[in-house]
Amino acid sequence: MKKYSYEQLEAMMFKAHEDAQNGIETDLGKQVRESLESQEKEAPAPSGDV
Repeated sequence: MKKYSYEQLEAMMFKAHEDAQNGIETDLGKQVRESLESQEKEAPAPSGDV
């Protein structure tokens, strides 16, 4: 799957969120959600001592 920058994901999430409020999840929205979920699985949870 294509990797997106955080800013791109944020913009797409906003669009997908608007679509979702209109009662549809577009293919893009689904891709973004899956991309975020896979990134969360890969990335270790940030520990509090940054």
